[in-house]
Amino acid sequence: MAHSGTLTGIYGDVNGELSDVSARLEEVLSRSFGLLGDCGYGTELLRGKLVRPALVLMSGKLYRDDVTELVNLAVASELIHVATLIHDDVVDSAEVRRGIPAVNVRWDNRSAVLSGDSIVCEGLLLLCEYRRIQAADVMVATLKRVVEGELRQLHSHGTLDETTCIEVAREKTGSLMSTLCCLPAIWFGGTPMQVESLAQFGEHVGVAFQIVDDVLDVTGETLSLGKVPLNDIRNGKRTLPLVYLQEVLKDNQAVKDRLSRPAGSDAPQDREIAWVSELMRESGCTERALDRASGYVQRAKGCLEVFPDSPAKDALLNLSDFVVEREF
Repeated sequence: MAHSGTLTGIYGDVNGELSDVSARLEEVLSRSFGLLGDCGYGTELLRGKLVRPALVLMSGKLYRDDVTELVNLAVASELIHVATLIHDDVVDSAEVRRGIPAVNVRWDNRSAVLSGDSIVCEGLLLLCEYRRIQAADVMVATLKRVVEGELRQLHSHGTLDETTCIEVAREKTGSLMSTLCCLPAIWFGGTPMQVESLAQFGEHVGVAFQIVDDVLDVTGETLSLGKVPLNDIRNGKRTLPLVYLQEVLKDNQAVKDRLSRPAGSDAPQDREIAWVSELMRESGCTERALDRASGYVQRAKGCLEVFPDSPAKDALLNLSDFVVEREF
């Protein structure tokens, strides 16, 4: 199954609908940030990969060629994702997002929290169009899981192990992608088995996506990531590569104690951060995490076996491969 290495190539048949999604997103975000005095900031923030809207549209294409009905669902998915990123940046004191100053830096924390709230509301209002499948209700329940995942990671007190890290990834990222993949199936009358298969597909892809994000925080660069790397280490966040590093260094108590620092405690210095990053690379911890992500992608692919071969199915398979191959 050959595909272009670019997202445009992978998105293929949904590029037209994604253009409509982008136009709607620009309209909504410009309105939201217009309240802060900078309509153009919303346009700048639309440099994301649009993976979530693409998942909505691709899942719908398993049933119909015309998925115009799903455009607002796709728009809502990205709005809610953007809102969570804005709130995350406040929690993490992040300075850069998608290559521009984060909202909390461009303005302040209060403005960031309120703008994030406003964008969530915009997304939920769009979901009200899909009352027949209770999309807004489902999304609120999903957002609760996302927040619980963030809280679990923030208050791990250095106790997260591999199993719990995977559960955090499932809650933070897998739960939303799961919802976005199965809602189109419900809307278009998919069978219970198909709905569940797409839900599982989205969850596995989401877990893989989060693991790769955690790896890229260690190995990536600001220019490609669109955000400052090594922020997880700065904030004392327990991610899978860091958990693996603790296992490797389990006999070095001094290092282990330092790595177990609770989130929000004494911030490590840049020299120490770089040292930990290098340790992770040299010890094979990042490769081990990527192998774990690849395993979840393979699980995701297996979930699509209930669907006949089609361009939409190929697109979903290719997008799942991209999740572990990406460098941003």
